[in-house]
Amino acid sequence: MSRQFYNQQGFLTFAINSGTTDYLRLAYLQALNIKDTQKIKNVSVIVDQATLAQVTDKHRKVFDHIIPTNKLDNPFANEWHAWWLTPYKETVKVESDLLFTRSIDHWWHAFRLHDVCMSHGCRNYKQELSTVRKYRQVFDSNLLPDVYNGLMYFRYSEVSKKFFNTARDIFDN
Repeated sequence: MSRQFYNQQGFLTFAINSGTTDYLRLAYLQALNIKDTQKIKNVSVIVDQATLAQVTDKHRKVFDHIIPTNKLDNPFANEWHAWWLTPYKETVKVESDLLFTRSIDHWWHAFRLHDVCMSHGCRNYKQELSTVRKYRQVFDSNLLPDVYNGLMYFRYSEVSKKFFNTARDIFDN
């Protein structure tokens, strides 16, 4: 298992535009936010071919890496690609609509205790545990842990490779 990386640590997001949402715009604003609030300022975006056609010089200036991939039928089926596409040895993968209100630099030390870390128990802006289950039905009906990939950490390791291989198998089957 050997691969070329551009940086030790960085943030990664997907921007695959839909008919109703400009995820490239959200990812661009997020990248500006990360560069303003975090000490680790490396930000990369994964885009499909249609979104890649919308990338301009302003995007190229703020993203450290723009990584094209093929769009899948299900926009949520792209998450497993993160392990193979990240340019970082340690990656915080965030959904493109997430913004930071302060630095999370101290989290990197806690993340390093594990090969893969996922958030759980989603909270709203009032710090109340969310009871919305609209997008969690598959988790509830299959008795799966209430994890969220909106913010997750993984590092290049055999354990994380196995995790993402399993995620790929679940999406494929």
